[in-house]
Amino acid sequence: MTKIKGESNLEKVKKELSKLTFTSRLSNIQGSNIDLKYIQNEFSKVWSLINTNPGDFVIVQVNIYNGLINVVVIRTNLDIIRVNKFLDHLKSIDTKNIKNLRVTIDFKSKLKD
Repeated sequence: MTKIKGESNLEKVKKELSKLTFTSRLSNIQGSNIDLKYIQNEFSKVWSLINTNPGDFVIVQVNIYNGLINVVVIRTNLDIIRVNKFLDHLKSIDTKNIKNLRVTIDFKSKLKD
């Protein structure tokens, strides 16, 4: 048998994932800055858990009223399985202390420069 020289597949995957960065941009903001920072932080954690590729994006409209969350996908290039997984994770975030918040969030995955 011959030995294969070079990196293992696992090391290649880890190397590629380290090149991936996640960004989020907020717009159409109505509500408290404290609530906004909490939601952006929690949603960004969920986005980083979703298996994304460079160039993947999703734009969501988030409405929270008296702790009840409503998330509407405005635009995305993700398949329906990943979108549903993303939405399920978002809806499981604790929002009971948020009275009123409305924001549009744009999540993107891209390669680091």
